[in-house]
Amino acid sequence: MDWTQVPWSYISGAAIFLLGFQVIIEFAEAVTYEVFVPLGLLLAIPMCAVAEELWSFPVFNSMEIAATILIIMGFFMVIIPENIHTKISKLIKAKHEEHRKRPERPLSRGARSSPQMVR
Repeated sequence: MDWTQVPWSYISGAAIFLLGFQVIIEFAEAVTYEVFVPLGLLLAIPMCAVAEELWSFPVFNSMEIAATILIIMGFFMVIIPENIHTKISKLIKAKHEEHRKRPERPLSRGARSSPQMVR
């Protein structure tokens, strides 16, 4: 292998960006909420695809697109809290109770109080 043929500028640039990424991730975990780190990772995949599209004009096949979508869905599953089902059920119950406590509207003059068959 001839070391002069290695694209050192690309490797050095990627190493610098990776170092910056790792520093930001470590800083983010120490300072911000836990949600921001997976959110950053979630946005990193599409942003890398956009950057690659702008600089190298690749052709993405269907397998790469499907893999990207599955990875993003996996990150969404990680971000969603474990007790989301209890929060949703409490919200639904609160809306249902609010609807039950709402006073009934009075009937208008021509309205009948009991349903009757119409012939």
